[in-house]
Amino acid sequence: MLGCCLLVGTMGCGRAASTQSTTAATGSKEESAPRPARPTRSEVACRFHSCAPPYYCNQKKGICERLPCLESGDCPYGYKCDFSENLCE
Repeated sequence: MLGCCLLVGTMGCGRAASTQSTTAATGSKEESAPRPARPTRSEVACRFHSCAPPYYCNQKKGICERLPCLESGDCPYGYKCDFSENLCE
């Protein structure tokens, strides 16, 4: 950039700087890049509103899943453990 100012003069250098700044402001490279996927409704409900018992929010998957259990005491009040699946019901 300094060479530009020395060879062309301040007027030409100013134009070169302004075209570079407008190119960067439009974000032509950013438009071609894929946008990240938006969270699904179930992910939003899980992470922000929690899940109704006997479900819990699996943070890795972003969905509500039934609570795992080994005995009925592992489940919320009023629910029991389904020992065939080891999940609260």
